Amino acid sequence: MSDKQEKGRPILKRNWVRALIAFFVLQLILIISDRNGWSLNVRDIDGTIFDRVSKSQVFTEWFAPYNNSLFNIFSAFFTIILLPYAIINAIKDLFSKKQTNNHAG
Repeated sequence: MSDKQEKGRPILKRNWVRALIAFFVLQLILIISDRNGWSLNVRDIDGTIFDRVSKSQVFTEWFAPYNNSLFNIFSAFFTIILLPYAIINAIKDLFSKKQTNNHAG
């Protein structure tokens, strides 16, 4: 029985895969909303922090995948939050499996 290898967790139950799926689903929602002209029902953002950030050069020239400026901000926010988490945990998962396979008798 000691020769029997334990099965690892299924790929979809790993946290980094869930973060990637969440990122792609959010991007898909933003793409569909932007293409159909749907917009968020928010109050007037003139004079707020969102207004200043959305009119900055970063979101008007450099990073502007969507026509709606709020979608650009949300996309950047989710990219900054979800992608590093997924990449770091995928690398940890890859190297931890390599080490356990090399040291397992």
